[in-house]
Amino acid sequence: MTLAAFGSDVRASIAPDEPTGELRVGEALAWMSWDPLQVIRAGYDMAWFRPVYEPLFEVGPDLSLESTLLAGWDLTSEYLDLTLIDGITFQDGTALDAEALKFNLLRARDTEGPSQSLFASVADVEIVDPLSVRVVLATPTPHLPYVLAKDAGMMVSPAAAEAGTLETEPVGTGPWVLNTDETQADAQAVYDAWDGYRDPSQQRIARIVIYPGVFGPEPFAAGDLDISYFADPQRSAMEGANGAIASEPYGGGTLLSFIDRGSGGVFEDVRVREAVAAAIDREALNAAVGNGGDPRAVPVAGDDYAASEELTGHPFEPDRAESLLADAGVEGLSFSIPVYPPVQAIGEALQALLREQGIEMELVPITGSIFAECSSGKYEACMFTDSASHPAQMYDLMVSAETFLNPSGVESEEVAAAAQAAFAEPDLATAEPLWNAWYQAVFNDDVALTYLVRSPVEMAYHPDRVETPNLTFVAPTAIDFRGLALVD
Repeated sequence: MTLAAFGSDVRASIAPDEPTGELRVGEALAWMSWDPLQVIRAGYDMAWFRPVYEPLFEVGPDLSLESTLLAGWDLTSEYLDLTLIDGITFQDGTALDAEALKFNLLRARDTEGPSQSLFASVADVEIVDPLSVRVVLATPTPHLPYVLAKDAGMMVSPAAAEAGTLETEPVGTGPWVLNTDETQADAQAVYDAWDGYRDPSQQRIARIVIYPGVFGPEPFAAGDLDISYFADPQRSAMEGANGAIASEPYGGGTLLSFIDRGSGGVFEDVRVREAVAAAIDREALNAAVGNGGDPRAVPVAGDDYAASEELTGHPFEPDRAESLLADAGVEGLSFSIPVYPPVQAIGEALQALLREQGIEMELVPITGSIFAECSSGKYEACMFTDSASHPAQMYDLMVSAETFLNPSGVESEEVAAAAQAAFAEPDLATAEPLWNAWYQAVFNDDVALTYLVRSPVEMAYHPDRVETPNLTFVAPTAIDFRGLALVD
């Protein structure tokens, strides 16, 4: 596949503060909307948003929080204080001040969509001074800064949002602006360096072109792409195509969510959920598609909320899976899940492994929003990429009886009680073991979710043409283009 028709190679020598050259990036999915609140496909849309928009927070691999928009912040069980850096403007000239910040936060709370449930605790946003706001919390919300590091935390111009033009023309505070004349739906998105950006040293590339559906070994080896997304089984092929691999080691886990837990549902009986979890050979799955990731059935252990020896999940035990299904009176278990290109390989590998255990899982290909499909009630289970940085974030998005990703509205008493206890603890540090107990209820006891594999976030790049890109672990294919440069 050649991309010559979509742009020219204009690389040149680099001056430190002068943007130059063109970077070509291949992504799996096309954009659906330029409004960050309208489309969320497990973080994959952030790949298109990152050049134009900036989130309030950035999350490091050690779960540390930083920001290029905030001069300071303070989180308690009752409020989140945010103070902006003075002098930041949107690409349409609108100031990013306290009024604009309040507008964005209330818009995220009040706009129906995938992010809304994550802002349910926001009671009000009060302006403290021209650059500062206080987010008043109805309940403790320890995960709110992490929520604001993703799509919902990307600052959009209030003027553009009120004009109703965001879906077709993004307006943010980022270093690049979308070139709407050269952007073509389902073909390419073109971004030009914005001459009003506050820190020119971060704009080392003059033009970024991202191609939807153009990725993997063939266009990468042909030299049509400088950086390319790739599916898990393609790793060795990408390296063989004169590529190097940029990796974010914290990675993102792929979860299987049993969403049909309502009365009469396929997964109403916890023994059936346990059986599927115990029928998954995660080591084999990891060998097939995990790129050396973590094959356990629980959140990754380490310096985080999931670091508990008691949290074991349900390891591969086929005899136990068979016994559980027999006890539940289930023969010939079958269910369906929607899959889209980034998780197609994982879905196919899981399908084959479950079939060996007598369980049929139908894969339904989709191209739209995975969240919309999974909340529709058409499927018994779903696969999600988990980039939650805090268990409360996972609770509000996937497990709570109120979240749209739990269409059956079923939440066990144990899970609800564990979440309530953790949210009620005013001291955030003291709440950590309580969230650990919540993990225990979700993964060990109720089995509302089970992990399939946790893989590093990875992108291939040509080291002779582009510097090593910085990846953002909160979004599977998002590159932080700031400061990135082409090789002379």
